[in-house]
Amino acid sequence: MLHLTEVWRQELDTNRIVGELFIDFKKAFDSICHKTMALKLQACGISGNVHILIVDYLSGRKQFVEIEDQRSS
Repeated sequence: MLHLTEVWRQELDTNRIVGELFIDFKKAFDSICHKTMALKLQACGISGNVHILIVDYLSGRKQFVEIEDQRSS
């Protein structure tokens, strides 16, 4: 993060525009079927590296609820 901050500062010092985008996919993607979403993304034209990145991010994810010392499966 320090490196990025320095790069951004240098760009701003040379009057360049710096932009950033942070997206929290976790909450949105954990509430739907990941296989269905991957197919719908392809149908919308999202493919290649972006599609691979999203599918990899969702692979092997699990969700659980924990109350006191009890954790759901």
